[in-house]
Amino acid sequence: IAFIIVLNTVIIPNIRYNNAIELMEDGKYQEAADVFEKIKDYKDPIDKKMVCYQYLGRHKEVIEHYGCTEYVIPDGVTSIGNSAFANCGGLTSITIPDSVTSIGDGAFSSCESLTSVTIPDSVTSNGYRAFSFCSSLTSVTIPDSVTSIGYRAFFRCGNLTNVTIPNSVTSIGFEAFYSCESLTKINFKGTKAQWNAIDKGAYWDINTPKYTIYCTDGTIS
Repeated sequence: IAFIIVLNTVIIPNIRYNNAIELMEDGKYQEAADVFEKIKDYKDPIDKKMVCYQYLGRHKEVIEHYGCTEYVIPDGVTSIGNSAFANCGGLTSITIPDSVTSIGDGAFSSCESLTSVTIPDSVTSNGYRAFSFCSSLTSVTIPDSVTSIGYRAFFRCGNLTNVTIPNSVTSIGFEAFYSCESLTKINFKGTKAQWNAIDKGAYWDINTPKYTIYCTDGTIS
């Protein structure tokens, strides 16, 4: 009887864990994840399980399961899906690799503890409400590769103080900076004429108090 107990409590979980790793190495990520879930009470190394979840694109589940405050999206990921990190309230820092080309709708919506984000030059599109309700976000740098800032992209980011926008941007969406109550500075990497030529959606800056736009040839208040 004692021998059976040992098998059930130690040897079998190890066998299952090793099988999961083998499945993952063979590219059978969903099957590996299923095995990991069956042995979730067994203290397998976090990094191995996280690698599996990264391959599956289940980043949010990893953050919620382990209570992560900082997260690095692995190289090779090309897009961040709709609502991928939405409502990850404890997330303070996110690292986006150069392989990412698109950020989906609501990808980081309501990440209330996120303080700053650097979007790499590889990103060409930001979805609707991508960073809405990120109430701790203080600064954002939009890369030169982006041509439009989406609908409600930074909606109600109440602590956002400064934004850097490239001259590649030709449109700013509806309520993109709605109620950004702390915004005082927009750094625009173009001329005043280029800023004025940008197609700005209705109410793009409504309920956002006085701010200054710093262009390459002067300022606009």
